[in-house]
Order: sequence, then C-alpha cells, then structure tokens
Amino acid sequence: MNFTYRLSYQSNLFGEMPFYMMPYFYNTAPKNTTDGVGGNKTVRGVMRNRIVGEGVAFGNLELRWKVVRTQFLKQNFYIALSGFLDAGMVTKPYDIPDDLLTLHPEAEDYFDLGAKEVPHIGYGGGLHFVLNQNFIVAVDYGLALKETDGVGGNLYIGLNFLY
Repeated sequence: MNFTYRLSYQSNLFGEMPFYMMPYFYNTAPKNTTDGVGGNKTVRGVMRNRIVGEGVAFGNLELRWKVVRTQFLKQNFYIALSGFLDAGMVTKPYDIPDDLLTLHPEAEDYFDLGAKEVPHIGYGGGLHFVLNQNFIVAVDYGLALKETDGVGGNLYIGLNFLY
C-alpha cells in the first residue's frame, strides 16, 4: 500500500492578471499548461474550470494498493486499486471592475459575487493496469462532494498515474 500526495499553488505576484488568463494553470514539463483547475488532471470529480481566480491552490491524496502481481508473456504485470480525495480553492479572487458590472448588471443574476470561497472537493477510486512499471493504463472515477461542483460522476481513462 502506497500513500501519495501532491500540493500545488499558483498566484499572481504583482500587477493585474488579464481575465482570459485565469483559467490556465501552469505546470512543469512534460505538459506545461493545463486548462483550469478541476477535471482529470487536477481535481478529479469537480468540473473543469470550476476553480478560477488570480490565485488557486489544490491538492491530491491517494492510496494505491497493488492487488495482483504476476508475469505475463515474460513481462512484469500488476493491477492496482486506488482511492483518492482531491480538493482545490481560490486563494485570491478576481476583482471584477465596477465599469464591467455597470455595463452588464445582469451578471449579478448569474454569479454570486459576494460568496465566501470554500474548498471544492472530489473523491473516488481507480483501477490501474501496469506493464513493466512504466506503461500504465489508468481508469479513475470521480465524484464531486457538492452538487454545485458537478452532478453525477466522471470517468477518466488515460495513461500513467495522475502524478
């Protein structure tokens, strides 16, 4: 049984961030830019771009258990089960300019601009098929803790572990 975790934080240090850059989350190689926080690469179970602001933080906790270890066609093979808990939140909200609200007063009907930011939490489990320790087919299923973050579950199928 392995316990893994990842913590990440991104914020604007100085100046003004253009509103169109907020959905991007910058990461290190091999995938340098991710489209927003939420979804299959950051907070599983929570809808992508649900967590948007000038500063965001998220974390992943995961327990991985190798349930089957064997050799198949002279290749090492194992199957792992995992359970995860992911969470993220805005740490520095975007300050919407007053002139924009004056031009579009209907925005207040669609957005709760005075809402207090709370963590957005996703949880779920996964099944991983691993060949020779470096070829991994991952199947994760995530759910949002709150209905406002995502209704129903989300199935994520890809290569390699999330981190």
